[in-house]
Amino acid sequence: HHESLGKFWWEAFFSPDHLHDQPMPGALSFVQKIHRAGGWVYYLTARDIPTMGTGTARQLLDLGFPLLGGRATLHLKPNRAVGDAAFKEDAMRAVARAGTVVATYENEPKNANLFAAAFPSARHFLLDTVCSENPPALLDQVQRIPDFL
Repeated sequence: HHESLGKFWWEAFFSPDHLHDQPMPGALSFVQKIHRAGGWVYYLTARDIPTMGTGTARQLLDLGFPLLGGRATLHLKPNRAVGDAAFKEDAMRAVARAGTVVATYENEPKNANLFAAAFPSARHFLLDTVCSENPPALLDQVQRIPDFL
């Protein structure tokens, strides 16, 4: 039973039909304010385009996050085979080309540290939620926060 349940979960988790994300407290209002003030919102996620791209975009739009009409980018992995850390390291170059990075928000300590090193003049925040096991210590530039409130 465990094997068949694991197979179902692996396939269902990466299906656009099973995305039921809910924003963290304060996230929607925060992102909308940044966007209305003229900021560019850059969503960088390790979800991949073929299996979760459509569902992720639909969820953002359904929840009211700015995505269409300019000043918003949704950047996803090209496919599931690309490792999350390698993808985010490569994606930082694309983020830097998009404009000046003012702040980053991340739930993985390793990625928060990567962003702090890549964008030293920006502010960096670690959302204190679920992350990988055995995370590295945070760099001094990264501030830990519980949510967007």
